[in-house]
Amino acid sequence: LNKAIKTLFVQNKTSKIQFSYPIKNNFNAQETNLKGELYIYSKNTFKIEFTEKNLEVIYKDNTSYTILKDEKEIHIEENNQFLNNQIIFLLINHTKYFNCNIDKQTQHQTILNLRTKKYIETVYNTCIDKLSLPKCLKLPLQCRLGLSENNNMRLDSCLSMNQGYIKNNINNFKLTINNDTYSTSSITYVDLENQSNTVEIHNVDLLDYDLKGPNINTLEIKHFLNQKYRDFEIIDLR
Repeated sequence: LNKAIKTLFVQNKTSKIQFSYPIKNNFNAQETNLKGELYIYSKNTFKIEFTEKNLEVIYKDNTSYTILKDEKEIHIEENNQFLNNQIIFLLINHTKYFNCNIDKQTQHQTILNLRTKKYIETVYNTCIDKLSLPKCLKLPLQCRLGLSENNNMRLDSCLSMNQGYIKNNINNFKLTINNDTYSTSSITYVDLENQSNTVEIHNVDLLDYDLKGPNINTLEIKHFLNQKYRDFEIIDLR
């Protein structure tokens, strides 16, 4: 799993992931594949582009900037749903929040099951206090705050010693991985009702750009948007 994730996301590099996923047409029930490109600049900055739709969305910290090129509009929102996007969350937090096992294996590929770790709330919160970790990590309103590798190990040890993990048989993700290159050909998200949605990955480039990305002025993103999309109307929905 670690080797597979490193082909998709590496610290201090920009990941450019070309993908497609099926969208059902409500009128004739046919599926079409929507192609897109995902750029992951850091844990808090990423961008998704849908060229066919003339749509681009930039995510930085807790704010999203949706660029509607046909309408010449930029919508600014906080706490956008995509900020909690499951696949982004998987790539960045796979060791902290997920347990992994092999589902199927052939000569050429392996399918991994990933299940979110479930905790006994009282034990988890006690461990947070005992280890003097940030209180916003407490359940049930748990913030997604990054922890150092050492603190992750300390928390895991505390939960294991105090039987804080709950057995969880729900498959949240399936990753299909090439056995030779460790490249990921698809990521399937499975919800609580066992409904699945598969993202096909066509190509991945790890770019030697600045951590925050080649096209995003992270010091003042509004300044960047005003420069690149000078005649666009900005609609602040926060």
